[in-house]
Amino acid sequence: MPQNRIDHITHEALNRFLSGPGLDPFFNRFTENLIYRLQSLGVGDQWTDMEDLWGLFKSKVTPAAIEAMCGSSLVSLTPSIADDLWAYDSAIPDLVKGLPRWWVPKSFVKRDHILQSIKKWHAFARTHFDESQIGSDGDWDPKFGSEFIRSRQRTFPKMDGMDDDAVAASDLGAIWATNTNAIPSTFWCTLECFSDPSLLSRVREEVGKCVVRTDTGKDRFDIKALGKNLLLQSIYAEALRLRIAAFIMRSPERENMKINEWILPKGEIVLIATTPAQMDEKMWSTGKANEYPLDRFWADRFLVYPGDPTSGPRKASYQETSKVQKGEEPRFSLDDLGGSWIPYGGGFRACPGRHFAKREILMTFAITVTLFDIEVDGSKALQTDPRANGLGAQRPKNQIPFRIRKRRTHYQQ
Repeated sequence: MPQNRIDHITHEALNRFLSGPGLDPFFNRFTENLIYRLQSLGVGDQWTDMEDLWGLFKSKVTPAAIEAMCGSSLVSLTPSIADDLWAYDSAIPDLVKGLPRWWVPKSFVKRDHILQSIKKWHAFARTHFDESQIGSDGDWDPKFGSEFIRSRQRTFPKMDGMDDDAVAASDLGAIWATNTNAIPSTFWCTLECFSDPSLLSRVREEVGKCVVRTDTGKDRFDIKALGKNLLLQSIYAEALRLRIAAFIMRSPERENMKINEWILPKGEIVLIATTPAQMDEKMWSTGKANEYPLDRFWADRFLVYPGDPTSGPRKASYQETSKVQKGEEPRFSLDDLGGSWIPYGGGFRACPGRHFAKREILMTFAITVTLFDIEVDGSKALQTDPRANGLGAQRPKNQIPFRIRKRRTHYQQ
């Protein structure tokens, strides 16, 4: 039955929301929410010590994204929703293994807890939804949030077996997927920048070029300018290359697939790890004298400079010399990296949230480096949590102490 094509229906809805007509309203709401939450952080011109930089991103960026997607009701009904989401995220390594409840009870409790919050929100929103409260953008209302969520509420009840538990589980998946990779990636961009004063200076100069003054006298970042900025694009691409470790799932649908001496049987699930491709020393450039190994962040790795065949993301032996001739302008390049830079997967099943994720990462990064000075405690060796390996963006294993103060800037919000 057409109404039971769950995968097709949900995938098309995600595309409309995250890369189609729903993208701009969603992103604009996220930006407004984020600025409000960062400005209410409670830091002044003097240094303030804080326990964990990663915790700051989880507590401020996550609810901004959730409210932009799901409306203000979910956050007001469950003020701990951001903490609950990341508690659920910590349980994912247990849950994806299919372990029984009695073996990992705490992981199931974390999932049950956030599912109950989502069901509570659904029930409240269904009772109190008022179509007249839909905003002028035609997308957002305070109860359900976005047209994306409302459309699911209209569609899911028509599907066989799609009860309240299943609807809550599906929305949890959408909420989790929207946050789980973009927010850690933003954190890594920010950490790398504040750990390198020379890079921070360059970044602030570049983001300053992307500020426009509105008719109301306030400043805002032009997301199109941020998205075209060479240095910011390279930082974004490098953070994803270095910190995304995922398994891409594929299945030969029509016939057996042969790759070299291997046969992939029709209908079988194939897991493709992104890390070997994104850390392949035979393919990726490591600078003129190999001074930038692939396990080290290099902000300029994706920039091609005129007359320098060692610049750009690929080794010189793979570069087309016509692309790096003297007299040309530097440029950002993902040329010929379709099988090497794959943080979002590829093909028809590439992550539908990749366009929003890029905007979210660049905007959060730009706002943070503009509004704040941050000094990170570098006395502790930075490690990533091995439990997240294969699940997407890596998380830091331990807390990262830092201190923060508000910058004296001409940027007016």
